[in-house]
Amino acid sequence: MKGKDIFDEKKLDKAKELSKQGYTEAELAKKLNVSIGTLNEWKNTYPELMKIIEENNEYYEDKVEQALIKRALGYEYEETEIVASKDGKTSRVKKIKKEVPPDTNAIIFWLKSRNPKKWRNYKTNFN
Repeated sequence: MKGKDIFDEKKLDKAKELSKQGYTEAELAKKLNVSIGTLNEWKNTYPELMKIIEENNEYYEDKVEQALIKRALGYEYEETEIVASKDGKTSRVKKIKKEVPPDTNAIIFWLKSRNPKKWRNYKTNFN
């Protein structure tokens, strides 16, 4: 085994930091200067590494799922604008409610992902 392929606390800390930033396993391996095969060996050998990667993958999957749901259903948000008086001496804050309508592509993706038998584009008949 090469010196760079040795797993230690320093690599665990770096993997933890990168994983929290949303790096994929391929990106983690590259940043740790090891092959994806070595990273997979480490995951099987060191349960704490596997746990870190799995937890962060779940975290980001949940965040993306929530964002997709938000886009599919549409949402409202408030925009803040600072408006100056005509003479420029005073200003006030103007709050504007804005609406983002439901996104058809997000709806289609959600439906096809959640219930592919009902929503996919083609039907298959398996006997």
